Amino acid sequence: MSFKFNDVYISIYSFGYSAGFISDSRRGDEFNIITPARMIKICHQYGYSGIELPVDRYFPTFDKIEITSFIDNIYKNNLGIKIDFENISAEYSKNIIPILANYGIKYFRVKVSNFYGCNRYRHPEFESDFELFSQYVDEILPFLKEFGIQLLIENHQDIIVDDYHRLWNRFPKEYIGVNWDTGNSLPALESPNNFLNTMYPYIGNIHLKDYKIYKTDLGYKLSRCPLGQGVVNFSDILSFFKEKKIEIPVTIELGALNSRNSDIYVDDFWNALPEVSDFRKQNFIKYIESNYQTQIEIKSTWENKQSPESIYLSELNDMELSVKYLNGLEI
Repeated sequence: MSFKFNDVYISIYSFGYSAGFISDSRRGDEFNIITPARMIKICHQYGYSGIELPVDRYFPTFDKIEITSFIDNIYKNNLGIKIDFENISAEYSKNIIPILANYGIKYFRVKVSNFYGCNRYRHPEFESDFELFSQYVDEILPFLKEFGIQLLIENHQDIIVDDYHRLWNRFPKEYIGVNWDTGNSLPALESPNNFLNTMYPYIGNIHLKDYKIYKTDLGYKLSRCPLGQGVVNFSDILSFFKEKKIEIPVTIELGALNSRNSDIYVDDFWNALPEVSDFRKQNFIKYIESNYQTQIEIKSTWENKQSPESIYLSELNDMELSVKYLNGLEI
């Protein structure tokens, strides 16, 4: 049967350039930035059920009146909202948790750190970042328990499956879950199907993302593409949940216009990950090498320095092709 395109959200990160997250001096005042207000129109035009966005980007300082007014406007437009955080702040989180609970919002998404490709050997600060994140969880945990809210941690190209278990050794799984980004399974050193099979009991929200994989001198490169044009088998993923009769919230979050590199052919890459066995390492490298693109790499419109209007149109086109793909998917 065909996939039913309902209750699918769209992340504003799918429009990283057009939303103004990428700086570009060529983008003049006449450029029509994609704002949350424009996202409402996009949802109505394409049939999305709601918007996912980073609340602290649009409200850097917590303001209860502004945030509740913002959420009210989303609801008045018959849409839902999923909350992300760009940065961790225990104070901000403790302030917003009661608001989320009041609206019936059951979770919010966070990330541990801010580097990509699992290149931990280039980022020795990761362990201190991880400890700071653990302290953040420890501080907000009483609020999560009191209000019945779950913290969903994204596999944001910095953490691997082992890191979730490190956190679960300290904190209860019922309040600390997984925001699974399908494309980011790769820099978590897993195939998407392996990540799913291992972690599905803990997944509370899914970001549908696809990548094409290109070989580099140091490892591989992940390049943005519309859903269905890369390595992720979405039919397998959606069929998996259907067969298990599990309903998980879903958001389309297309990849960044900047390609992400992972240096798996560098010894220090693996030396920085001593918990990864040689068996896991070899299996993962074999999976990556079996999925390299054979054609010439196609760079994004941003990487090719095309005009702001062309970049905007490419982001919109990627989204439209992704919707079309999902609508035609057989599961």
